Amino acid sequence: MDMSAAQDAEATMRVFEKVQARARSETIQDIQTEILRELAKEERRKDKEMNGEFVDPLLQADGFVSLGSTMSDSEDYSSTTLNARWEFRKILSYWSIVTYIVGCLLFVAGCIFAELEVANVEKLDTDARTKALVTYPFVVGSTCFFIGSYISWFRFINKKYKGKGVRFFGYYPNDPAYWRSSLYLAGGLFYVAQNYNKIARDGIGDKVEHKWEVTFFLTIASTLQFIGSILDLNLNGFFSFNYTDFYWWASVLNVLGTIGFAIGSDADWFTDEPGWVNYPYLLGALAFAFGSWIYLWTWKLEQWVFYFPFEESGRVNFTQQIWLLFYMTSLALSICVFVFYTTRAYKFDYFYAMLALFGILFNLGSIQLANALVKLPDDAGWGSMLAYFRFVSLIFLILMMMATSNVYDECYWQTNYEDC
Repeated sequence: MDMSAAQDAEATMRVFEKVQARARSETIQDIQTEILRELAKEERRKDKEMNGEFVDPLLQADGFVSLGSTMSDSEDYSSTTLNARWEFRKILSYWSIVTYIVGCLLFVAGCIFAELEVANVEKLDTDARTKALVTYPFVVGSTCFFIGSYISWFRFINKKYKGKGVRFFGYYPNDPAYWRSSLYLAGGLFYVAQNYNKIARDGIGDKVEHKWEVTFFLTIASTLQFIGSILDLNLNGFFSFNYTDFYWWASVLNVLGTIGFAIGSDADWFTDEPGWVNYPYLLGALAFAFGSWIYLWTWKLEQWVFYFPFEESGRVNFTQQIWLLFYMTSLALSICVFVFYTTRAYKFDYFYAMLALFGILFNLGSIQLANALVKLPDDAGWGSMLAYFRFVSLIFLILMMMATSNVYDECYWQTNYEDC
């Protein structure tokens, strides 16, 4: 009897078992590890090119450098280390974007209320209502911008750093991306400095001192950030006019935002009309907000692809994006309400201040939950819990909207009979 057919069949079964075992080993974690290793190769290739080192084309495959040929054992990180670094960078990216958006929302609120109050956002008013609705939204908003720019700068220098732990300072003079991040950070520092100087001095009444301690600082800040946005244009290939590229649009919106802030910052040199300050800041903040939201959208796309690599393409949960906007709006309003009742300081105002403080902490937690939650839970119990949580957060948003309208006009709700 010819056994060749049986032997062929046996060989097929042996190969099948090997292939099946290999296929079973290709888990999501395996694919994630490979993604991280390829990203590490890409970073090393870019570093070598930036430093003017020669990269052998024969060592490149699909644009990546073979780490086995170019990296020493001390530089070849384990999958656990690569994953930890990736998670660390992604958390930093997320909160950098969030702080920019929250800062923009506070600027928008401050500009709108400044126009309603016929006030200048760059003047310090001692009235509790103006502090809550105009002054401190800009103080906290500029602080958010500074924090966001520092996180971006911190993330960049640690992306370059290959040693253990983290670095709080780094200098990479040959990298345009370093100078872009540094210019945004320096501009944010000047914005924050003049705001805190005004608060420390309880306002700067003298016109000459105001121009040199406020307007001059704002001019430096806006100029630095405008130059940074121009570098951003170049880094994102502006002249390729790739209209389908998310980052192309984000870089254009960043330039428009810096132009709006530059006009608002420089206006005090030429006019005392509040509109020349408030409206440019408003338009600039809206441009920054849309640009930052593009980054948030692409960040969520990246998060989906990483955690669900067997999907055909990345997805963004649009409903989650809407709720993120609600959380951030509620956070901005909670800050305004907190400032009003803290600075007015009537006997029962501390109750409302504590309620607003709860809102600040609650919404920060909600925003972090949106970072951890990539998709809606499949389990009905967890899905129902998330729906309940969102319903409660919506109620709180409505409460903060009512509280903010009450801060603007207490006589409408008749909560302050003495002044009405």
